[in-house]
Amino acid sequence: MDIRPIKNEQDYNFAINRIEELWGAKRDTPEGDELDLLVTLVESYEMKHYPIAPPDPVDTIKFRIEQMGNTSRSITCIVISLVILYRFQVNCIHINAIPLFRKGLDNFFYLPTSIN
Repeated sequence: MDIRPIKNEQDYNFAINRIEELWGAKRDTPEGDELDLLVTLVESYEMKHYPIAPPDPVDTIKFRIEQMGNTSRSITCIVISLVILYRFQVNCIHINAIPLFRKGLDNFFYLPTSIN
């Protein structure tokens, strides 16, 4: 086992290829230990050189609503409602009273009836 830090793309590609060779190695074996170390090094290198930005909150909401099969009109209503709720800092009891949230979005948001 000859493990070195990943300093450039060539080292990165070598580590990826070696991971593919070792994939499926049993734990607590020299191959399994090498696999664990290489995966850790690759994760660290990828986080530094290929960062993934967090998703835009509005795009995330739109994506989830589209997954649920709702139309763009529904999206508009929900986004407007969220803006209103945010602006006026309405609590969870008020949110539950809004029909838009009570019909069809019960699985989208967890809306407690009270705050303990």
